[in-house]
Amino acid sequence: MAVICTALDNMIDLDINKMIRMALIHDLAEAHTGDITPGDGITREKKLELEREAMESILSEVDEQGELLGLWEEYNAGETPEARAVNAVDKLDMAVQAVEYTMSGTRGLEEFYEFSPEDFPEGPIRELYVKLREEMVK
Repeated sequence: MAVICTALDNMIDLDINKMIRMALIHDLAEAHTGDITPGDGITREKKLELEREAMESILSEVDEQGELLGLWEEYNAGETPEARAVNAVDKLDMAVQAVEYTMSGTRGLEEFYEFSPEDFPEGPIRELYVKLREEMVK
C-alpha cells in the first residue's frame, strides 16, 4: 500500500507522506489481534476496541505514540480525504493480489476484486482499478 501511495505522488492533491504513514500503520494491530474478518462474528465496535488496545500496547514505548495512534484512528474513521484515499488503496492492493492469485490458478477470490468503480474515489486510484479489471477481461 505504501508503494502505491508513493506512486500516486504528483497524481493527487493530498498529503502523500501522511498517506504513506497511514498505509504503513493501518494493519499494525493485527500483529496482536490477527486479521478479524466479518465472518468472525465480532462487531465493528468490538474489533476497533481490540485493535485500539493492541495499538496502544504496540506503541507504548514509541515516542510518536500519539501521532501514530492518531493516524490509525483517522484511517479507521475514514473522514479525511487522505483516509478515504488510503482505504481505496487498500481495496486496490487487495484486488491486485487476488487477481494475481486468480491468474495463477487459484479460484474463488472474486469477492476480493469484484468492486464497482464507484467504490473508489474519482481520479487515479479508480483509473488504476478500472485498468486492472480490463486486464482480467482479456
